[in-house]
Amino acid sequence: MFYKENIEIPVDSFYANFCAKLISLLGYEVHSDSYNIIHPDNSLQIAKGCDAVLPVLLLTSTIFIFPGIALNQKFKGAITGLLLLATVNIIRIISLFFVGLYAKSWFDFFHVEFWQALFILLSVWYFFAWLSRQKTSS
Repeated sequence: MFYKENIEIPVDSFYANFCAKLISLLGYEVHSDSYNIIHPDNSLQIAKGCDAVLPVLLLTSTIFIFPGIALNQKFKGAITGLLLLATVNIIRIISLFFVGLYAKSWFDFFHVEFWQALFILLSVWYFFAWLSRQKTSS
């Protein structure tokens, strides 16, 4: 219950509101209702697993448990990783909205396969790119 009330609902609502505002800037009539993006011809629900919380937790945990790196560098890496994954998730949500609006038959592929694989690859790439720039204290 703690996770749902204090993390999932606020994060999902943020993504829905923010993405709806960005989509409306492109001239589309959309609004958000809790964690839904609503358009007359399409709606998209931001649900658990679509909020990038778990990839962010996995990435930041990996950064913080890695030995021999200064704590301030870990914080910088974690914050940068969070911002990167959150930005990509916004792009993901908006792209899924448009796929659902204009190419519904492709929605499942992009939602389940393409974006999930891209998130995994991006997280792994970011971790190793961050790690390669760190000075370890041996």
